[in-house]
Amino acid sequence: ELCYALALSGLRFWYEDSLRFSHFMPRQRLTEDYARRLFHGLGLASGFEDLYHRQAAAGRAGWMARVRHVAPLRYANAVRLLLRHGLRAVSPTRDVGGRCQARIEMSFFRGRLEGIRASERHRRQFIDRVARWGSPQNWK
Repeated sequence: ELCYALALSGLRFWYEDSLRFSHFMPRQRLTEDYARRLFHGLGLASGFEDLYHRQAAAGRAGWMARVRHVAPLRYANAVRLLLRHGLRAVSPTRDVGGRCQARIEMSFFRGRLEGIRASERHRRQFIDRVARWGSPQNWK
């Protein structure tokens, strides 16, 4: 959220190829259960991330980009992807690792569905809260 706030305030970001990051992962974070919970949370947050993208693109994007942010279409796409990964998770032709990955990805799309519903319920409060970060004409 901080990066979105800074970007909506007019600051610019760039990619730095020389930057390196090391991260230690404890053993308990290397399980399917942990990955499923993590991906569910990422999916949940993605519903609110969509609101930032929508507000950042307001007034600049063409009609096609604006259509991508319509809640029923976002929801339908998440359902489509949830079903797709669900089929992969039970497919007898997939290896064990592939089915595990599909279950983890299903967790993301379950969370995404919840996130889209929650973001639409709280959209007005969200806009009011972050309106000061960007140009007021973008917050209709």
